[in-house]
Amino acid sequence: VASRFLLDGDTAHIAGTIIDGSRPAHPDSASVVSFVSGEDTTSVLCGFTLTGGAGTISKLQLANAWYDIRAGGGIFCSWAGPYISHNWIFDNHIRGVNEADGAGVYFDAQDSLIHIVLRNNRITQNTLTAKKNTWGAALCLIGNASVSNNLVAYNASHSEGLAGAVVANWSPTYQFRIVLKNNRIRHNAVHARGVASGGGVSISSNMTARVVGNDISFNQVSSESNCMGGGIFVTYCIGNIKIVDNRITYNWAQHKKNAHSRGGGIDVTYNSNQSLTVISGNMIIGNRALIGSAFHNYISKVALRDNIIKDNIDLVWEGIEPKMQQHE
Repeated sequence: VASRFLLDGDTAHIAGTIIDGSRPAHPDSASVVSFVSGEDTTSVLCGFTLTGGAGTISKLQLANAWYDIRAGGGIFCSWAGPYISHNWIFDNHIRGVNEADGAGVYFDAQDSLIHIVLRNNRITQNTLTAKKNTWGAALCLIGNASVSNNLVAYNASHSEGLAGAVVANWSPTYQFRIVLKNNRIRHNAVHARGVASGGGVSISSNMTARVVGNDISFNQVSSESNCMGGGIFVTYCIGNIKIVDNRITYNWAQHKKNAHSRGGGIDVTYNSNQSLTVISGNMIIGNRALIGSAFHNYISKVALRDNIIKDNIDLVWEGIEPKMQQHE
């Protein structure tokens, strides 16, 4: 499905072809667009403005438990992996529930063979507000994904409990692979009373990931409890992670009251002994945290090399947390 943008490449067609989800026929299915019939990447959504979505009631499996969630304000994908390109996904808001996921796009593959492509989209000004947990104000991706050349900006999560990343990726069951390449992930925010993590990118569980050539800047996590990974947060990963040739600048892990904050630029925590995180060729500049303003690592194998690290600001130790365990 495409607008006239597909014919001549004029972005005026994107702005002028609006799908407004603010008046859903069924309030429990209030996503602007849904893919729920096994669609693959031959199913294309191109050249639309998607706005006004409030998400779809669904179930999320974590470990052996199932949770009630509302997810996918702009786009909801379950058991489906479409090709989504040249869309403007903005001003979608999920609020007033216990758990909210993916205000811009929610993708739950539930199968290791399903793959989603997100390319050349603008995903902006989407929000999650929940009583317990929020994951992925812009993107919540649970499955194989290729995410490239997108603008992801001014999205926000607000939670009374745990809050997750603006771009959240995890797998409770399968080994999934994600590629984040040449995206601009800027000015996003995660706020929580509980733990807040990953202002720009969060990668966890059974993920293998390549984060290459992105601009991850001016993102923020703040919490009255612990917060970590203002730019990138990597945790409990089994597969290898590559963070290469990115600009990771002016991100902030902001603690409130007597809370703890770490890893203003990058935080790597509790990865498996099988997992190696390579951090190479990045510009890590001007990030802020209580400790490890540029980079913080705890009980994980990390190869940190050939990066430009300067002008990071923290209140305890300068730049890189000194007790990090580093693997070469």
